[in-house]
Amino acid sequence: MDTLRARCAVVAPAFLAVLATGALAGTNPGPDECWAEMVRLSKVHGVPAPLIAAVAHAESSWQQFARATGNYAGRYYNEGDLVESFDGGIGMMQITGDPISGIDHDRIRTDWKYNLEIGVRTLRFKYDYSWYVVSVINPRHGLPAVPNWFPRGDPEILENWWYGLICYNGYSPASTVAEVYLARAENPGAYRLHASDVTL
Repeated sequence: MDTLRARCAVVAPAFLAVLATGALAGTNPGPDECWAEMVRLSKVHGVPAPLIAAVAHAESSWQQFARATGNYAGRYYNEGDLVESFDGGIGMMQITGDPISGIDHDRIRTDWKYNLEIGVRTLRFKYDYSWYVVSVINPRHGLPAVPNWFPRGDPEILENWWYGLICYNGYSPASTVAEVYLARAENPGAYRLHASDVTL
């Protein structure tokens, strides 16, 4: 009996820690809690909150875990199962592979806030990378480049995130990137939707 008590004393804290992450319970945050975290991450990483909300909705309908038993995105889930796509996308932001360095692959499965954060950091990385592509990589390969006079886009203007969105789950041809920015350079006044103009 003493041995059993000793084992329980060791296992119980770990079990409670797992429950706290939602790994066993498989529960999603409410919409208010989820939105509050999106707003917080928006301020930390410079990604518009409406954009974060839109990507999370497109990827998983704001689900880290299946809300109900049934078919979703080509797979059958029991209520509380981790949302994991056929191509390996995991959780609320459908994280695939290693879009940025230093990912805790266990945590993206159990912690919806961490999953959301990795998705936001990935979006920001892809946004910053797009300017490197159009200014450095394209000219090396004879592809169109954004003119030197065209200013780097304001991240609060939602249309400046086209490439980040195009490449969220991978990389698109560099020519596509340049075409997007050249179109804006030729008619900059046609694309102006500020993040503050969007209400959810």
